[in-house]
Amino acid sequence: MAENDQDDALPKPGESATPEDTTAVRAKPEPTGSGRFAVYDNRIRQFVGGVVDKRPTKAEAKKAAGHDDVEVREV
Repeated sequence: MAENDQDDALPKPGESATPEDTTAVRAKPEPTGSGRFAVYDNRIRQFVGGVVDKRPTKAEAKKAAGHDDVEVREV
């Protein structure tokens, strides 16, 4: 019955199922920016204007929202 004993094939508690699991590197890939920007209005909590390729200046963002409580976000 020792030939069919499957207890030796099972991983022990605290061990990984396969040896390559312990050597795998689990690093997040660095996020790449889209290069597209939009103006977010913090008062109405939504984006105003459109999506543009070049980051707008603070003055352009203020003009789009009508006030200065805005953020320029990459989308």
